[in-house]
Amino acid sequence: MLSKTLEYGPDAYRAEQAQDLELRSGCPVLTCMLTAGIAAWDAIRLFDVNDDNAAFAMAMVATGTAVSTIAGTFITASSTTFGLGPIAWFGVALSLSGFLLYLFFKDSEMEIWLKNGPFSEKTSTKLAFLKQPDKAFHYFISQLMSLSITTYKSDNFIHEPERYNTFKKLGATHAIFVRTNLLQLINSNKVKIHFYAREAIRKITAVTTRTGRSTETSLVNISSNNTAVLKIEDTQEGRLYYLKHNKKIPKTTNNNSLWRYWKYEEQKLEPAFVVRMQLHIENMIFPAPHLSSKQPDSVPTSEPTFGDDSWWANQIDYPHREVK
Repeated sequence: MLSKTLEYGPDAYRAEQAQDLELRSGCPVLTCMLTAGIAAWDAIRLFDVNDDNAAFAMAMVATGTAVSTIAGTFITASSTTFGLGPIAWFGVALSLSGFLLYLFFKDSEMEIWLKNGPFSEKTSTKLAFLKQPDKAFHYFISQLMSLSITTYKSDNFIHEPERYNTFKKLGATHAIFVRTNLLQLINSNKVKIHFYAREAIRKITAVTTRTGRSTETSLVNISSNNTAVLKIEDTQEGRLYYLKHNKKIPKTTNNNSLWRYWKYEEQKLEPAFVVRMQLHIENMIFPAPHLSSKQPDSVPTSEPTFGDDSWWANQIDYPHREVK
């Protein structure tokens, strides 16, 4: 700082500091205006799929964000609260009210189908494919189907001698149970299940402080190769896949050296699987993408990428639980 003052002089240095402060103060403004623009675009998309109430609510969010940003930046008020004048606070209230109304009015997947399907007089550019009877039926069945993926450890079957012995004979460590009501509604011989699983490590980080305890779970070290299925067992509810987890699990670590007196962090690592599965019934594939997604009529893929896969069930978008 001293070298810059000596080199340019105090006036030049103050000018540079003022310019730097102006640039920094402009960043929140740009961020807020970008947020308003995103909300406005979401409102346009909601209008396109005939979700009018939610679209008006999101338009309130866009308007309120823009008003509060402009008023808080360019309009000087005689009285302020927390640095904002009455016009800026009106924008904040409008934005928050719009967001709450959006949560209340946003259509469910079935409501979107009813408003844009073959029985609706309205037409959506994005969901125009629902006017085709075969696709409308396809997506309707996808709304009604149930799907769950449950991961079991071998010890969960101690009280089922037959299955427990199957684990021991195969050398399996886990079994993944795929359940769906389509097997009860349709002849199971007509249902083909495409199943892929990859080994991973589940990292559970627990942080304890004076104010409480928080837990964060994530999947790390996901294998790039598919795990071989040792055996498939068909049941009335679905299908059971026997797998073996071979990844080496590091030891659990504790860290309280830096924050000994007020923070304690514990990491627990355990074996896990990342799953992708798909149901084929004649020329229909399930689960179909959500109608509220960006590309609800995207082209199905024959194999998953284990990324953001449309037409594939995973642990995030569909029910998933692990039995301890």
